Amino acid sequence: MVRNSVELRSAAEIGCMRLAGRAVAEALRHTSEHLVAGTTGVELERLARAVLRDHDAVPALDHQDTGKHTALALAPNEVVRGRVPDAGRVNRNDLVTVECAGRVQGWCAWAAVTTAVGPETEAVLRARDTAREALRSAVAVSTVGNRLGDVSWALGLAARGAGYGIPVSCGHGIGRFVREPPTVPRTGERGTGLSLRPGTVLTLVSALARGGADGCRHGPGNAVETVDGSPCFLLGHTVAVGEHGPRVLTAG
Repeated sequence: MVRNSVELRSAAEIGCMRLAGRAVAEALRHTSEHLVAGTTGVELERLARAVLRDHDAVPALDHQDTGKHTALALAPNEVVRGRVPDAGRVNRNDLVTVECAGRVQGWCAWAAVTTAVGPETEAVLRARDTAREALRSAVAVSTVGNRLGDVSWALGLAARGAGYGIPVSCGHGIGRFVREPPTVPRTGERGTGLSLRPGTVLTLVSALARGGADGCRHGPGNAVETVDGSPCFLLGHTVAVGEHGPRVLTAG
């Protein structure tokens, strides 16, 4: 595969990605249910792998910095880029973002969700509602003839309009690898960027920084954090652009 070009997916390929998406949705559902204080990343990874295996899917996250391949990537609180699950335990009152990716017959799907460990505060509920609305807006404009700038603009309108920052890009292409061209920019203008065509498949990412600032920084242990150190709330799906509208491949 030429990984610096944008490729369109056939109906059969999207069908495999939908199968992977169902597996990913189930794995995220199970891991979210087991995400309680004291749980380790290793335990969550083991659970996610078992769910993927039950759906004839294999883990698809490649961690280039470690060379490891996992089903999950975990990011607590202000961390915005998930890391390899380890033996560290989840703490009460943490916000934990869980990314999951699976592959079926060589084709990938990815999704992510942030979960509060313990009681959900008003701030968490507000962030979740805003992230959902921003993601819905981005999906709604992922239609034939629209452009990547339209997607970023729609997501940013909902997120920034509610006072949140956007720490990372709004998504990227996906296919045989979880991360492929094109990049959905963090900031976009309507009518700009790559034109969406039938067979375009993207991950769409609604990442909100509570502090209101865009961008990220390197924190302890080379973790990638929100630029102002505020908590991040993130939701993401894999979405296919079709003749009759967008299709969320990682819907449950």
